[in-house]
Amino acid sequence: KRYVNFSPGARVPADLRLIYTNGLFLETSWISGEIDPLQFYDASVKKGISAFAAQNIAFNGCQCVRGDGLGVVIKTANNTVIGRLMETMSQEEGRATRLELEHKRFVTFITVLAFILATLTFCIGIIMNHFHNFKDTFINGFLVIIVANLPQGLPITLAAALIIVARRLAKKGLYMKRLDVAETLGTATVVMCDKRGVFTSSDITVTDVWHDRMFFRGECILILN
Repeated sequence: KRYVNFSPGARVPADLRLIYTNGLFLETSWISGEIDPLQFYDASVKKGISAFAAQNIAFNGCQCVRGDGLGVVIKTANNTVIGRLMETMSQEEGRATRLELEHKRFVTFITVLAFILATLTFCIGIIMNHFHNFKDTFINGFLVIIVANLPQGLPITLAAALIIVARRLAKKGLYMKRLDVAETLGTATVVMCDKRGVFTSSDITVTDVWHDRMFFRGECILILN
């Protein structure tokens, strides 16, 4: 077994089971969402309490704010909570937003339309020139049509519009990690909020419902649906 002793200013290097604490307070905002440091103890907890609720487990990445403590290493590297979290996040495939889908659909439509018009123009030009001057007809009747129809300025215009929206939202205290999320937020009709913290799987489950002055529990919701 490996033991780790830490004091104020030190960061917990692994997941630890605390065996000694002296007024220990850890900053755990990344895992619990709590702004204020939480006090941890070395005493055992009751059965049925998860490791996240138990205050005798110090997780990797937490910082010691006050007091000191001694713990036994139980998880290291990718086996720690933060290690598994980072591994899960790295394996997640990002979903395309509504703006990305519409942008892709529009560009595909314009591209196909440009090729069709260019092909028709080229064929008509060849027929009118009695199948002569292939090079000039190809340049003037095919390439020019394609270049003229492709929306080269669309990405810049779209990015500028999203930046303006993001700046307006930032003035109201709402910050976006990605610019395209601003458009998705504007089309939302229902917003569901999860608990504080980072341990979410983007799969919110309704457990209780208050509707028409009546309270329904989880097993009744399935019947209502």
